[in-house]
Amino acid sequence: AGVAGRTLLGIDVGGSDIKLALSIDGKLASLKEYDWFPAKFTRISSLTDPIEALVKLMCWKAVALGADGLPDPVLDAALAPAFTKDADDTALNRALAAASPLLSARKAEFRLDGIGLSFPDVVVKDKIVGGEVYKTRGIRDNAALDYEAEFRTLTDLDLRLKRYVKEAGVVAVVNDGPMAAFTALVEGSLADPDSIEDGIFAHTLGTELGTGWVTEEGLIPDIPLEVYNFIIDLGSFPERAFACDDPRSVKNFNTDLPGTLQKYTSQSGAFRLALKAFPTERKDLMVEILEKGFVVAAGPGMRIPTEPKDLRKPFLEYLMALPDRDGQPTVNRLFTEIGEFLAVATLECNQILNPAARPRILFGRMVKNQTCFRLMQEGARSIDPTLNLVQAADDIAMSPLMKELKADPRHTVAQFAQAVGAVYYAASRGLISF
Repeated sequence: AGVAGRTLLGIDVGGSDIKLALSIDGKLASLKEYDWFPAKFTRISSLTDPIEALVKLMCWKAVALGADGLPDPVLDAALAPAFTKDADDTALNRALAAASPLLSARKAEFRLDGIGLSFPDVVVKDKIVGGEVYKTRGIRDNAALDYEAEFRTLTDLDLRLKRYVKEAGVVAVVNDGPMAAFTALVEGSLADPDSIEDGIFAHTLGTELGTGWVTEEGLIPDIPLEVYNFIIDLGSFPERAFACDDPRSVKNFNTDLPGTLQKYTSQSGAFRLALKAFPTERKDLMVEILEKGFVVAAGPGMRIPTEPKDLRKPFLEYLMALPDRDGQPTVNRLFTEIGEFLAVATLECNQILNPAARPRILFGRMVKNQTCFRLMQEGARSIDPTLNLVQAADDIAMSPLMKELKADPRHTVAQFAQAVGAVYYAASRGLISF
């Protein structure tokens, strides 16, 4: 409801990339992925400027595709370079500059009906109010700034994006965890209405571990679920001796405390477990990692290069391909151990929050590979045999937009599900009170 007859944009902001989904009159019209590394930024504008540029790009794409009733192939061709897989800031800005006079010639300002934004920080009533996450660490460390004053410009991102929506439109912002839970709720309601009676509890496995909850009453609680900060272990030596930026470290990027879930699940967990096991158990793979440049020396420690090219995603893709390529116990254990830590996260959440929903719906890059997901399930059930981990992949696609995403030959449900969910979240505002 609320998608037909409207032009809506869904945005999923992550620590390694931003994904955008454009819906025109109930049809999935365009998808865009943009790579970035926000932890290195030293000003809030470095966070907000790319987001605004991408919103402008998708808004103009809507015009090019005829959202206002007049398709414009010339404008679409001008924007096309920004939609290539490896388009960087230069390509994005050049495309916008080339398209600007074409748009001006139309002498008509086009605005979206709504924007749904999934953002990886504490969000309350559409306002980003956290600021203690890894993505803003470089800004926190900038001694030349009054951080609180600087951060307020991010808090009001909803107001900044309001210029791209109609006067009666909405900019609906929520943390990435609740957005995942909301997305699962939408799809689950169509697959089996009984499956959502107890609400939904979801995790996102990407750069971080995100957590989201829709209660059995259908509400998203206005509380921060920063579960990745839960301490589940005192941190073993020598891993707690490494600096937090060393991929072998168990220290939290934000708090510097050892033993939090941040370094036991998702991307950081995969990196750490590989560099813990390979030097002694699979020296051949360690040599391969070094030859590919995924890990390099950094003084007395190690680091994963992020410049001139960010190798975090390629390194993770390499590790996720190993079980199918190799399948030896050391390789498989990377993902069974992540499953074990997800089970521990579930036990902690059950004790602290006691959600009625017991299955855990998993979104993100880490679950798009079937073999890796199966290994995570095995690990989780070795801790809790009753735990049901559900993969948010093609099988969850029940809504019209998600079915279109499933049929897309170049993009996957595992990648773009939350961006599509953000479209529905924008549509729901005004129809449903969350």
